[in-house]
Amino acid sequence: MTANEPVVVVGGGVAGLSAAWQLKRDGMPVRLFEMADQVGGKIRSGEFAGRIVDEAADAFLARVPHGIELARELGLADRLISPAARKAQVWTNARLAPLPEPHVLGIPLERGPAEALLGVEAADALERDLARTEPDPVRPGDTIGSLVRRRLGDHIHEALVDPLIGAINAGDTDTLALSASSPQILAAAHAGPSLIDSLRRMKAGGDPDAPVFHSFVGGMRVLVDALAETLAEEITIGVGVEALRTLPDGAVQLTLCNGEIIVAPAVILACPAPAAAALTSEWPDASADLAAIPLVSVTLVTLAYPAGTVQVPSGLSGFVVPRNTQLQITACSYAAQKWPHLGGDVDLLRVSVGHGKDQDTPALGDDELLAVVRADLEQAIGLSAGPTEVRISRWQNAFPQYVVGHNERLGHIEGQLNPNGVFIAGMGYRGIGIPACIDQGRSAGVDAILHVLEHRPD
Repeated sequence: MTANEPVVVVGGGVAGLSAAWQLKRDGMPVRLFEMADQVGGKIRSGEFAGRIVDEAADAFLARVPHGIELARELGLADRLISPAARKAQVWTNARLAPLPEPHVLGIPLERGPAEALLGVEAADALERDLARTEPDPVRPGDTIGSLVRRRLGDHIHEALVDPLIGAINAGDTDTLALSASSPQILAAAHAGPSLIDSLRRMKAGGDPDAPVFHSFVGGMRVLVDALAETLAEEITIGVGVEALRTLPDGAVQLTLCNGEIIVAPAVILACPAPAAAALTSEWPDASADLAAIPLVSVTLVTLAYPAGTVQVPSGLSGFVVPRNTQLQITACSYAAQKWPHLGGDVDLLRVSVGHGKDQDTPALGDDELLAVVRADLEQAIGLSAGPTEVRISRWQNAFPQYVVGHNERLGHIEGQLNPNGVFIAGMGYRGIGIPACIDQGRSAGVDAILHVLEHRPD
């Protein structure tokens, strides 16, 4: 291989764009191939009801630094916004009630709010945890559900933790590995005998007034567009990669869907796990592990109404729904209250359906799905009026599930691929959120540079 061959990034989602950004920033030639006609992957913002509204994630976590850092590097820091409404509700006992404050990922930290919402039994479970003096070590096979149920009981888990974390991951927290899916709860479980005490200490170290989320007027697409503009010369859209194989000199040969064959000193697979599995047949064990990562589908229904139609208390961002209720939706966001720039002459709702235990609802036809959503909204918030505009965004097999053994699986994959100059990044691996994907992309970029430098001929 020669000194000026570019590293190739396969996939133009935020992980791939971040990898290419890191490579270019560090002076390494790079080419990015995206088979779709635009970059962005699962970050999609489009016109709806006369404004730009996100079709998937509408914000990123502020407490995880990678999103903010990238925004600053791209000159977007002064365009960051945070939600105006910060309080959420949960559907319980056939009504909406406030999430108990304070809480961390649904875990209540004080007896009073827990008892008011869930009763004496749940409150007593908190007290027992606070009185714990003997450690209850995290077990190798612990899921989020097994740990929370063991420490705090079934009711807190099913009524609060599962709907909140499940809404984030579109998953079943009884199958999501604690070690891979919830680093915050994992750290608290390791920090001392009492989970509640550890979470209290963690929360006390933060600024209660600091933003929890950030976004942009114009949607999350603003971040993608800034990356795409900076990387315009390095990006090729409408061209995918069909195959790759290693060459005797350690380089990687890639066959593009247009028939072109190129050679790279390293490759970053920032495509979904099934696509990465198809490209890594030279390493059958890694390919099988990639193909084995479970995926679930979700659908996001966006609805517009004349302003004043949606009658909900001000200051609320939305609500989440436990899995064991009569409602089929999983969450509802009051978009115009959450983001005032989306308001004005309309009320906007973003409603999610689909999770690890329900793959039937997101697959319903448009009319039947809309009927389910409208019936649930009428029951939950008394909204009987018909929407003036509807957008249905379907995300087929879009959410990877980090089940028990996920981290070990990643170790096996990377142990085979990385020594050969092939690296992975994206929501299928070490975090589904935007900051996590940014971090994975940038880290893969650094790893690729180190590989190239180590194997570059003198």
